[in-house]
This record gives sequence, structure tokens and C-alpha cells, in this order.
Amino acid sequence: MWLPKLDPEKPKHTSLLLELHRAIASGVLKQNEPLPPQRQLAYALNVNLSTVTRAFKEASAQGLIGGEIGRGTFVLPVSDAKVLFANSTRTENIADLTQIAPIKTNTNLIRDSLQTFSVSDFNEAERYPSHDVLLRAESAAREWSTWRGDTTRNNDVVIGPGAHALLTSLLSLVVKPGESILVEAFTFPGIKQAAANLQIKLIGVKCDAYGLNPQALEAAISNHDVRYLVCTPNLQNPTGVTMDTVRRRQIADIVERTQMTLIEDDVYGSFTNQPPLSAETKGDHFCVSSLSKCVTPGLRFGFVTGSCDALAGLKQEVSMTSWLVAPFMLTLATKLIESGKAMDAANNQKALIQARSDMAVKIFGKKLDGPATHLWLETPYDSEAFSDFIYAKGIKVLPSTNFRVGRGGKTHIRVSLSADISNSELAWSLNLIAQNGAKLT
Repeated sequence: MWLPKLDPEKPKHTSLLLELHRAIASGVLKQNEPLPPQRQLAYALNVNLSTVTRAFKEASAQGLIGGEIGRGTFVLPVSDAKVLFANSTRTENIADLTQIAPIKTNTNLIRDSLQTFSVSDFNEAERYPSHDVLLRAESAAREWSTWRGDTTRNNDVVIGPGAHALLTSLLSLVVKPGESILVEAFTFPGIKQAAANLQIKLIGVKCDAYGLNPQALEAAISNHDVRYLVCTPNLQNPTGVTMDTVRRRQIADIVERTQMTLIEDDVYGSFTNQPPLSAETKGDHFCVSSLSKCVTPGLRFGFVTGSCDALAGLKQEVSMTSWLVAPFMLTLATKLIESGKAMDAANNQKALIQARSDMAVKIFGKKLDGPATHLWLETPYDSEAFSDFIYAKGIKVLPSTNFRVGRGGKTHIRVSLSADISNSELAWSLNLIAQNGAKLT
């Protein structure tokens, strides 16, 4: 009798469903092979009968198994390993829709910028960052922030080797181990990793179709001893929501009234028509950004702008910030911003993403608010099981468990529209995901 080993870290019905996938895909369970009676399998696995029934029901809905009176439940022919790994399945060439990065173009952005390097620029590249190089880079970061709509001239600037590194350094400076911070209920994995490393507790705040829910935010501030809110108002990762004008004002008012400090992630902001929320916040705030998501990921150049005493402290921690950036990268990023080429590249990426977003709208039949680097799709059953199922078809996505803070929220996947594949491959992938029941809500 087929007797799978269930993963104790997953819900029992989910684990059983995943084991069915693996057994069928690997050929352990062959086409037309009968499965153990549900009651017998439940007894052998020491689980409730309802657990087995639920897993079998979902497997049947996916076309993996079927049942007939007098014959019991058996593996359907379409689920045979040879079929799973046939033309509709690509094991060696997986369409990876997990990474969000600028779409590759034929522009020679880096090469052309290198041609503008002077002898002095190359000499600087062989040393630690000089004061002049850092000042010029800070000025470029302010120029980018102004282009993004933040016209607060008195903001200070700290340079570092990317948004994630700067966010981690900032949290290590202002939040003590054991303390809590507020984040969106589904948040980007980077903050989860940083919090775990720094022993910081995350408290998820409920969101809705417009972003952070004001009532939920008020309640979280009242019920917990917290000083910091980390959020992504523009093209939130993973949900893709951009706060509208009304919601932005509501959240800014709460932050100001409760004297919270806002830490904003604006790495996707240039894909939207909204400025950073921090530009509209009168209280203490930080805005973390970089060029990695909208210009090119190879530039390890990030920056924090804001109005807060702690920013001066972060600036002094050069071993965690500016010293980690190669002078070559500082000069290159500075030149790209000063020349306007960084902004042109970001606008080009926005146009490319808009075209892919239009494709997604046609496939899923629901309008998006604007260009979206990623989609947050509702799955017809557990997102981990759906992700495994769609992976067997040749598509890699991220389940909601990668992003959730706390319990619940198991029926969504994040799908990147900026994946390093052709438009035709992306269309094939999105169509297959839609055909298997994922919806844009």
C-alpha cells in the first residue's frame, strides 16, 4: 500500500496532496494504479478521515486522481509521470516567475556610461570612497528623490550597497533585539530575513484593496509597544497595491498623530505615478530606495533619505553603509543619475512593464491600476500545493507563505511580470496559471 511520509511543518491535507504530486510525477504511483481506501489510509497515517477526503478532493479537482463505483480511487492517465513531464511540462527550462528585476533590453547603459569616465574617475575607483565622491553620490540621490516627487530639500542622505543592506543597517541601529515593529500582513521576504537576523519581532497589519487598513493600523499601535512602521505604499510587495490619495493621507495622519516613525521602501516607486508617502509625512521618516528594481540590478547602489535624528547616526556607521559600496559603483550610479540616463532607463522599464501588465489584464480579465512588476493571484486551493503543481508544469512562482506575517493567508501566489523570459513565454505561463484556476482579485 502506498504510504506517504507527511511533512510535520505543513497542514496534513496539504502535505498529503504534495506527496500525491511527487509520487505521481516520479512514477511511484502509475496511471490507473488504485489508491488505498480513504479510511484505510487515514488510519495508517494516524490522521482524520476528513484530512484524506480533503486532499483527495483537491487532487481530483486538479485532474490527478479519479474515482468510479466498484473501482475505488485511482491515478488518472493524464497524471502519469510521462504525461506530466511531456510537452506541457518543462523540467530543464523552468519559467522562473519568482524574481523581480529590470527587464533586459538591448541598450548599452553601462558601457556607454563607462565611456564618460575620466582618468580621475578611474583613479578614484582604486581607493576607498573619498569625501568628494560620497558628496557627489549623495547629491545624485537627492536628485533621484526629487525626480520621484520628494522635494524636501532638508532631508539628509545615507549611501549604501543596496536597499536591503541599508534597511538592515537602519533597523539594527534604531530597534533593539526583542522589540517589535509593524509591517504589512504580507510583506517582502527581505524584512522578514532582516528581522530574524536582528531578533526583531514583526507584527502584521491587515491590508485591503487600498493598502494598509487605517483601523487595523490604529489598533496595532494601541495594542502593542511599537515605534516603527515599515511599509511599501507604492506597488507593495507582494500584493502590488499602490495607495491612492485618500488612503495615503489617512496613513500619514495616523503616523503623525501617534508619533510613529515611518520607514518606507520605495524601490518600486518609479513604476507608479505617486511620490513616496514619506514626502507627505511631517513626522520622523526614512525612505529607502535603490536603482536595482528599475534601472539595473548590477548597480549595488542604494540610499536612505529622510528627516530623523537617527539618520545622522546611521551616516556615522560607515562600516555598514558607504564603505561597503565600491567607488566605481558610486561614480557609475552618480553619472547615470546626473545625466538623466537612470531616469530614462526607469521610464523605459515602466513602459515595458506596462505592456506586460496589459497582457496580464487580457489573460485574467481584470484591470490593473497601472504598470505592475508583479501580480498577487488567488489560488483555488493551498498556495504551496498550487505552486508545486504549477512547478511540475514548468513554472516557478512564490506561495503566500513566503510573505505572510503570522498565521493564515494560504491562498495566493506572487507572479513576477518582469521575469527574465520572453513575452511569449510569459503569456504561455500566465495562461497556464489562469487555466488552472488562479485569479487576479
